[in-house]
Amino acid sequence: MKILLIADIHANFEALQTVFDVPHDRAICLGDIVDYGPDPDKCIEFLQKKEHSNH
Repeated sequence: MKILLIADIHANFEALQTVFDVPHDRAICLGDIVDYGPDPDKCIEFLQKKEHSNH
């Protein structure tokens, strides 16, 4: 099983999309998704949708 660990995105939506391109079976978020960057709403919405997918 390939686990994708996500941390310190800091509202950088482009970076968040890019890391999800890495093949994985499960993603785990360690925190710091929003703050500092330009797109906190997009990051939260993206992760909420991913939570329910089979990615």
